[in-house]
Amino acid sequence: MLPRIPVMDDSGMKRLSLLEKKSLGPVCGCIPKLHACHAAFFVVIIPDMTKKDLFENVSSCCDIPRKEAEQAVESVLDIIKETLASGEELKVSGFGKFAVHLKRDRKGRNPQTGEPITISARKILTFKPSTVLKQDINTN
Repeated sequence: MLPRIPVMDDSGMKRLSLLEKKSLGPVCGCIPKLHACHAAFFVVIIPDMTKKDLFENVSSCCDIPRKEAEQAVESVLDIIKETLASGEELKVSGFGKFAVHLKRDRKGRNPQTGEPITISARKILTFKPSTVLKQDINTN
């Protein structure tokens, strides 16, 4: 059985397991290790983080206006796209490695007719998480 941790929510004190902790976030949306405003946690259920959510999190964590956070995030994403489009690998220490790999032509079958076809060569994007990221994901 997982240990239970006390967590504040709108209705008062609540106890949640570590599995439930994944849906929790600090009031400001920051990563707990990086910011000091985490005296109380609130239950925040966000199915997927969007670009808009990322802008808001960067804005609140760095105490900068949302517009500046948006420009910073967009600039970083553009640099990542340009780097990968040129065929270079992108290594982010403590996070992981993005790489573009070439897949050669291969034989396949049309599932409806069973007719043999050639699947053309293409580029694929891969991501390999760092050991640090794997450990952080598995310990939280």
